[in-house]
Amino acid sequence: MRRCCQWQGGVGGTRFRLRHLDRRRRETADSQDRRNPGALTFVTNPLPVDGHGQGADRHGPRPPGPRQRPLVRTQQPFAQVPPGGTGRAVTRIISCLTNSYGRFGAQAAIEKVREAGIEWIELPIRTHGTDSIFGDEPLLTDQATPDHLAELATRLADHDVRLSSCNVTSGNPLDPDVLAVTLRKLDIAADLGVALVVGGAGEADNENDLESLYANLRHIGDRAAKLGLTYCFETHPGICHDHGGMIDAMHELEHPHLRINFDTGNILYYNEPINGEIALAKVCSWVSHMHLKDSHGEFHDWYFPALGHGGAVDFVRVLELMDVCGFTGPYSLEIEGIKGEAELSLDDHHQRIVDSVNHLELCGFLN
Repeated sequence: MRRCCQWQGGVGGTRFRLRHLDRRRRETADSQDRRNPGALTFVTNPLPVDGHGQGADRHGPRPPGPRQRPLVRTQQPFAQVPPGGTGRAVTRIISCLTNSYGRFGAQAAIEKVREAGIEWIELPIRTHGTDSIFGDEPLLTDQATPDHLAELATRLADHDVRLSSCNVTSGNPLDPDVLAVTLRKLDIAADLGVALVVGGAGEADNENDLESLYANLRHIGDRAAKLGLTYCFETHPGICHDHGGMIDAMHELEHPHLRINFDTGNILYYNEPINGEIALAKVCSWVSHMHLKDSHGEFHDWYFPALGHGGAVDFVRVLELMDVCGFTGPYSLEIEGIKGEAELSLDDHHQRIVDSVNHLELCGFLN
């Protein structure tokens, strides 16, 4: 969550937004169901084979015809949520990013999340030779072999845990080396059978770099499409550090396999002032993955306790917004702790997951 971008301009944090406005205004928005890959599909194996598609046509070609956007971008219409008891039952995917277990890492998460009532995890695929900022030993890197994948499958099956997604964050995709690492990680994620990955959108310091970044992201999107994956941009410094930047990226890239991972804590950490729920409402139709993170809402203050213990994120409102958008997950818990606190034990980390699940239940996520 290092702030790398040294310049800002406009709501989206990029000085190049104005040059894309005329183009966007001449285009029509896709229908919401095409821009929002919705509910995940449960699978029977710990390494899902069928993936997490949200409709058979989620990656189909756009209908032919001219695309023209009105001069003023209006709020997209949303489907109505069925009244309680009248619609089909909805099962939301509640997952846990294994970084939430700190230095105890993915192995501890696999062993413990079921005790917290969670059956899904978001598994990082780390970069070989790079130390983890969390101090844990990675289960998988971009150099993983088939034997490593088989061992992971056994661990997951032993604990009745399944993969909701993989986190392939590697750095700035503008860098050719980072691009190459990211593409290797996509191959591994596809071998694991997930359909969603989370990674950085990157940043650029000038117009030429921005064009190169867009080209690299399209390359990532094309590889993801061939592998049956959707790559979801982190809410990190750069072109997707706020909702304005996310909107610009989605309109500029126009790629059905590039979407948003909205982070409820990062949107507050990286922006001042901002209303996180309003930001989410503006981009929810592009959100295919979420990180649920709480904070007390202070700009650049590392305070990410158990959900419900920060106070700045209205998780009831988050659920309402995403239900209206037809999104059912993955909602991935990301509990990154509090700057300056004493080192946590495994039990301490796990209790924060338990407390977070309890809060989500109170907010209606488990209904």
